[in-house]
Amino acid sequence: MMGYSGVASEKERGFILVTVLWALLLLALLAIVATTMFRGSHQALTRADKLAAARTLADGMARLLVADIAATRRFRFNGMAMRSGWPIACRHENAVIVLTATNSVGLVDLNLAKREVLKTLLLAGGVTMGEVERLLDAIIDFRDPDHLTRDGQPEDRIYSDRGELHLPKNSPYEDVGELDQVAYMKPRVLARIRPYLTVYSRRRTVDFSLSPPKLATMFGGDALDDAQIATRSAEASRTARDTASAYHLEAQYRTFEIRVLVARDDGMQAMRMAGVEMAPGTRDGYRLLYWNRAMSLPHERLLAGKNNLPPCFPSLSRE
Repeated sequence: MMGYSGVASEKERGFILVTVLWALLLLALLAIVATTMFRGSHQALTRADKLAAARTLADGMARLLVADIAATRRFRFNGMAMRSGWPIACRHENAVIVLTATNSVGLVDLNLAKREVLKTLLLAGGVTMGEVERLLDAIIDFRDPDHLTRDGQPEDRIYSDRGELHLPKNSPYEDVGELDQVAYMKPRVLARIRPYLTVYSRRRTVDFSLSPPKLATMFGGDALDDAQIATRSAEASRTARDTASAYHLEAQYRTFEIRVLVARDDGMQAMRMAGVEMAPGTRDGYRLLYWNRAMSLPHERLLAGKNNLPPCFPSLSRE
């Protein structure tokens, strides 16, 4: 009995030892999983916090830029002279701020622009020659009052055949973003042409002297690539406070549009785009027409990476 009990107890002890080892291994695995999950959630939370901080800064800078222009009727930001359509950049704490203000008459009016102007913009946005006429027809058919295509066919048929849940608006565009409802419009094309379109110019022609440099290039202006635009803008930013003149917002030009990119040193970015109408007599002197998030442009990102940019708020940086 004793021998049997001794043998049994040895086996039991071995079984218990293996069980304990497995339990410890399982606990270790659970600890690793829990730690990994905690790290992942912590990193996600940190990323969310950084993004929220970048967006808050972009919103604040955009409002400061609008208020500065409305108060002075000049394209300036905290004493930095700005040229319509051209960005400037400055540094604030751990981020670079890229700011652009453009008079709406320097943009292509989606409701009034001539067909050839829209065609040139679409081709520059990556639409092929084989697709451009069809897309151009759809853009114009969407805004015109009739219900027929250019060749006399029902407009509704195009949208129903494509399985769209909406039909052409058959009235002027109220926002450039409505282009995403137009048949044959691709998101990548809209992203490329959106910064150069407006519905507030109310002119058939474009004043290219007030246009963003990329838009002017499309229509025969100086052939500048993104790197050249960023380099020129960085140089202009460094001398912006020494520039006596700035673009003056003439009384007959009541609307302008801004872009603000915040590029933090940790890689997080946020972008704000807004349309503004001067409104003398109101509390703020202006009226916001739209207030949207946006995608940054290549030359804006290149500009954000330039060195020796001036401080946005020199008095704060000296303290």
